[in-house]
Amino acid sequence: MTLLAASLVLAGCRAGSEGTPGTPTSTTGPLTAGIARAEDDVQHIDARTEWWYVHAVDPRTERAVVAIFSTAPFPVVSGYLLTRTGGTNWLAPTELRDHAGPGVALAGGSVGYDAASKRWTVDQQAKGYRIHLVLSRSRPGVTTSELHFGDQSERWSVPVATSRADGWIVEPGGRRIEVRDWYGYHDHNWGNFDLESHAYLGWEWAAVHEPGGRAWVLAAIKRLDGSHIAVLVRVTPANTTFCQATLTVRRWMTSDQFRLPAELMASCDRKRVTFLVTRPFVHPLTTYALTESIGRSDQSRSIGIIEHLGRKTDK
Repeated sequence: MTLLAASLVLAGCRAGSEGTPGTPTSTTGPLTAGIARAEDDVQHIDARTEWWYVHAVDPRTERAVVAIFSTAPFPVVSGYLLTRTGGTNWLAPTELRDHAGPGVALAGGSVGYDAASKRWTVDQQAKGYRIHLVLSRSRPGVTTSELHFGDQSERWSVPVATSRADGWIVEPGGRRIEVRDWYGYHDHNWGNFDLESHAYLGWEWAAVHEPGGRAWVLAAIKRLDGSHIAVLVRVTPANTTFCQATLTVRRWMTSDQFRLPAELMASCDRKRVTFLVTRPFVHPLTTYALTESIGRSDQSRSIGIIEHLGRKTDK
């Protein structure tokens, strides 16, 4: 569960500049989006579904860790550890803790922001896994306004589209993995919607990092008629731009008896990128399944995480 219902939120967005952080840009209809700010990352106690997602990916070994903090519909911490030889995942119920400002605090861990250093600190303890990450030198993504789909609605914020991640991971057996100069990402989703929703058929999502503070982020909802609403975000050291994209899903593969696309091609506003799954990892939900896969783009020296959420019965 990067759980990126993010895909739902950016239908109609045009390119935006980082020159005006947090300022809504022109969109089709009432939907607006602007450059994400730390202030957009606060908890919403009236949300039916809400979570904070963080990942860190090692460009040298291609290992990755994912930490997720859910407050609604109930408090849960979960995560993934992905390596060249496979992957593990965990989930544990927890309790809410008091927290002020950006991020969230649970008994099982927290996400917090220090405005003075402009760093995010992430801690999680669940099922014998312990994670400590510090995200620095971050580049922002976008924050959207509310989007209604059917009888549901959702918002998405990406305060960290790419960053430097440092820290450590301890596995249940005690093995420690040092995190030094990995790529980091953080987003936040909330609203009156359900993860395994009747209002869509699933989503495609990718956050792929490149050297020098560059990244691609893709989010695409698969509507009930089989078409996609997609947004493509491009991050560079100078700015963040985003636009409504055309998405082509190609080269389907099967992993753990679940069918997923191995290749996603997105384009808009003279931007064009292909995302490629290199190591799939499947996590069954209830009526849906989610992949949390290692992948890359067609850009050199790129690496990141690619997701596919789909119904188990889809062919």
